[in-house]
Amino acid sequence: MMFPDQENYSEDKSFNIDIEFFDVSYIDIPDRLCDFTITETIDIPEKIQEYNGKFNRKTFKIQSGKTKHYIIASGYIIGKNTWLNEDRAINILLQYDEIITDSNL
Repeated sequence: MMFPDQENYSEDKSFNIDIEFFDVSYIDIPDRLCDFTITETIDIPEKIQEYNGKFNRKTFKIQSGKTKHYIIASGYIIGKNTWLNEDRAINILLQYDEIITDSNL
C-alpha cells in the first residue's frame, strides 16, 4: 500500500490485499509470497496427514513456482482494503472494501 505523501503514489497502489484463513489447524507458509495460486487439494503430503480431516476442515495448497505450501483450515477470504493502521487480526469488525474471493461461495 502506498500513501499519498510517497513518491510515485497513485490510486491504483493505495490499497492492500489480505488473505485471511479461518479455523486453521495447520499452516506452513512463508511470510511473503509472489505469484502464487491457492487451490483446495486432496493430494496431501504424508507429513500433514494427521491434521487432515479433523473438524471438517479443507486442505489448501499454495503454490509459488515449484514450491508448495499447505494450510488446513475451514476456508479463506481474499479482501481488498484501504485500512491505514488497522487489520482484522486486531479488529475483527473491520469490513473489506471488496471481497475478491471467498472459498465458501
